[in-house]
Amino acid sequence: MSKTIKLILAFLVSILFFNANVNAGAYSGPDLSGQKVTISGPWLAPEDAYIREIAAIFEKATGATVEYGGSDSFEQQIVIDI
Repeated sequence: MSKTIKLILAFLVSILFFNANVNAGAYSGPDLSGQKVTISGPWLAPEDAYIREIAAIFEKATGATVEYGGSDSFEQQIVIDI
C-alpha cells in the first residue's frame, strides 16, 4: 500500500475515533472558530459524501471551517505550508 494511502487511512481512522468522542460530548479541544482546514483527497462523487459528513462533524465540534476538494490527481497538488 502506498505511503499516501496509509496516511489517508490513518487520518480517517483518527477522525472516526474523534467522531465517537464528539457524539459522546467528550470533546475538550481548542475552539478553532474562524480557522480554515483544507483537505485534498482522491474521493469524487458519490464517495466524497462520506468525507464531507466527517468534515461537518469536525466543524460542529471545533468551530473551524472545512473545505474538501476531490481530484484524481490530488497527490500532485499537495503543498506543505510551514
